[in-house]
Amino acid sequence: MKVQNIFAALLVSFLMLLFQMPQGEAISRNIGLDVLGYEADIPVSAPYSSLTLEVPTPRLARIKSATATISLTPNSQLNAETIFFFYFNDKLVETRTVKELRQRRTFTLNLPLTREYHETLRLQIKSNMFITDDLCRDYYSGGLFFTLHKDSRISLNYDMLPVQTVADFFGSFQQSLYVVVPDSAVLPETMPAAWTYGILRRIYPHLDIQVFKASELAGKPPAPRIWVGLRNQLPAYFNKTQAGIALADSNTLLISAADTPALGKLVKQLADLPVFPVNPAASQRITIQPVDTPVGKAAEAVSFGNAAVQEGILLVPADFSLYPALLSKIPERMGLHLEGAHTVSFEPARPVRLDVFFNSNLVHSSVLDQTGRFSRDILLPAGLELFARNNLNVQFNYPEEPGVCRVRGKVQSAQIFPNSYLWGAGQYKNRDFTWQNIGLFFAGPGTLLVDEKLGNTTLRLVSETVWLMNRQLPVGVYAYPLSQPLSVQTSVPAEQYVMVLAVTGNVPPIFQDKMPIALGRDFTLFRKETQTTLFEYQANVNAVVGRIGKNGNHPLVVLSANIDGSMLGDALRFLNRSGNYGEMSGNVMVYRSPDRIYSFDVRDKSVRVERPAAKGLLVGIWDKNRNLILTAAALFALLLLLILFSRTMRRRRSQTNQPAPPQPVAPKKDPPDLIS
Repeated sequence: MKVQNIFAALLVSFLMLLFQMPQGEAISRNIGLDVLGYEADIPVSAPYSSLTLEVPTPRLARIKSATATISLTPNSQLNAETIFFFYFNDKLVETRTVKELRQRRTFTLNLPLTREYHETLRLQIKSNMFITDDLCRDYYSGGLFFTLHKDSRISLNYDMLPVQTVADFFGSFQQSLYVVVPDSAVLPETMPAAWTYGILRRIYPHLDIQVFKASELAGKPPAPRIWVGLRNQLPAYFNKTQAGIALADSNTLLISAADTPALGKLVKQLADLPVFPVNPAASQRITIQPVDTPVGKAAEAVSFGNAAVQEGILLVPADFSLYPALLSKIPERMGLHLEGAHTVSFEPARPVRLDVFFNSNLVHSSVLDQTGRFSRDILLPAGLELFARNNLNVQFNYPEEPGVCRVRGKVQSAQIFPNSYLWGAGQYKNRDFTWQNIGLFFAGPGTLLVDEKLGNTTLRLVSETVWLMNRQLPVGVYAYPLSQPLSVQTSVPAEQYVMVLAVTGNVPPIFQDKMPIALGRDFTLFRKETQTTLFEYQANVNAVVGRIGKNGNHPLVVLSANIDGSMLGDALRFLNRSGNYGEMSGNVMVYRSPDRIYSFDVRDKSVRVERPAAKGLLVGIWDKNRNLILTAAALFALLLLLILFSRTMRRRRSQTNQPAPPQPVAPKKDPPDLIS
């Protein structure tokens, strides 16, 4: 009996524990390429014949099953025996030949799951593509590529564990997220919410994140939401939720404080939560042996490098994104220290050549010895234009050797070691700023000036602007601009970057004077020496114009809409779409339609700014009422034509109704005189 009682007690305890355990929510979800940031089919070419898709999953998700639907077309020139390898979380799950893919381009893979949890699932497609036995000839033919189509997707079935802590809340995001502010919040009080939006968009680019005021929540589908506001402005629902960063319920996080400065500090602490990426300056900024330079000593640097080797046939490339903003101050002069290893040349008399490109500028070229290791110190040229995000391209060029281009020939490999670094010295001097270098300053102090005439669109505009700033900074570094109304500005804030959002006619003269061009009420033409018109600005056409001026050693950016301020939101959303901002150049931008933007550089001395000469009264009336005058003239001309037509028709009808004239009668002839 004692044994039975003990067993019964254990059974009851187990059942109670089982029912007390948090129950998960079963979810099925399809994740397409659009969620991963790809808006079209993905072409993959040799020598980069590998594509890795990283699929983010919620940290609270416990995945039960996963499949991948692959839609892939190999180029028609590829050899039918070329093999494609499919890896999931670094494990081979499938192989297919080009012949099989041509017979069936769309297929489904069952993805094996392990007990280990991965916050990101990796699907890799890799192939050593070839057309003939001569890989070099194949490469230059342009036929070594395949296309992954945009209807490819990952399908997941998982259980979501309940949210019980702040960390759990950030592990529950799936598709959508809302940032909400109280209805009564004014501009300075909404900026912490804009910061929150900018941080979350940088960390979770795959999510549909929206920001709006509380009254706009009605009718929105269920989604996690983050409220950001002052305590005295919050709804009564939050009375029992403590100040700071706290859970109000499993679906709502509250960030609240008694005043605006305290609220801003909380949002900055939000970025430091362990669930978010660490500021790379903490891990990549290093102290180096002082380097003497023409502008002083360099004592700090930012490290970079590859954890694995790169491969190629005759060319082995390695690319890195370098952010000078990670240094404690923006440098005037920079240099590189490269260390690495490489496959040695088969013929010592024909060594491997190392070429280094910085923002597409060749900054170093040398030959490598036969030791297989190298170390190079490179001083970047003075005056080299520095960007917020700089591309470093290192190329290992191998001589064409007998047999190296055969299918089973030698594959070259090289690696840039992680102890390589970029150093900076001096202080960035006042230069002409462009769209590509203003982001150097976004990690520092700045002010966002907003035109009050923008009305209800202000919250979304400032949020999209902060997101635009964060896109130019490395993950883990964020922009925290302050905000002020534009109308109260009697001077430009000193020693910081400044960005203005406004309707063109409301930009104060103190800002216009610092711009490289002026926008008049009529039009402004920018022409090259070839007399090609770059842009024609007209007051009766709605457009967004962006201009970059100087505020001391910092940039001053003015984004203004000509007629309708809501078009600023369209322009900002366009710039925040992948790749659009990176295509801009110069210091002037014009946005006119949903899918087109113009940018050019008026620093170029061959660009001439033409302004209209003074006009008389009649010319002014014509310019202001051109469309009305043309319409009235057209109506008047049409009326004259109708009158003339009517008169012509009446004349013809009157002539038709007159009696016909009498017909002439032939004279009668006397009959012949028969008697005579």
